[in-house]
Amino acid sequence: MTAKKLTIAGKAWDLSKEPPYRKTFLERLAGIGTAPMKAVRLYCYQCSNYNYAEVRACECRDCPLFVLKWNRNKRKAETKELENKGVAE
Repeated sequence: MTAKKLTIAGKAWDLSKEPPYRKTFLERLAGIGTAPMKAVRLYCYQCSNYNYAEVRACECRDCPLFVLKWNRNKRKAETKELENKGVAE
């Protein structure tokens, strides 16, 4: 059986030696490309010990990514509101 290998940022990873949760992490990391919010979500997944329930329940306000992750819809709404206000004036 051949081992599945990934190359991420110039480093080769042999997935046959990694535990299942780490395999998932590395596979997703390889597929990110340049999508910043995907990278934030993936970082949260790693930080919460590879547990999506912990990611959803995270209330760590000390994390610098907390603002990006949890206030995204609020920021979009504020931007839309400002644009509408500018058009109305």
